[in-house]
Amino acid sequence: MASVAAFEEKEDRRRFQRFKANLPVRCLDLMDGRITQASTCDISAQGLGIVSKEGIPEAAPLRIWLHFPDQKKPLTVEGRVAWVERQFSGDWRLGVDLNKPELFGMSRLFRDKAE
Repeated sequence: MASVAAFEEKEDRRRFQRFKANLPVRCLDLMDGRITQASTCDISAQGLGIVSKEGIPEAAPLRIWLHFPDQKKPLTVEGRVAWVERQFSGDWRLGVDLNKPELFGMSRLFRDKAE
């Protein structure tokens, strides 16, 4: 029961609504220079849920290129890995807190999801 309460408490602290979104991303670990191919599973103006075949360390600073299907140039954001979980599938699920909210850059995705 405590874990459910903690999860609900975490949800309540979010300032921006999350949307399910499967977008290809490239993540550059700014500490070691490693690039990881991954995809989003959810997205908000202030954070990303990412699934990857490779783990990325918690607290790692990242530069992330989000590839929207209707745009030629990817949206570039920076953030820090907030948490990392190994999935039963062997993939890694991670949460990324963005350094600054990307309201303008992600507005097209949010508009499409709201319709």
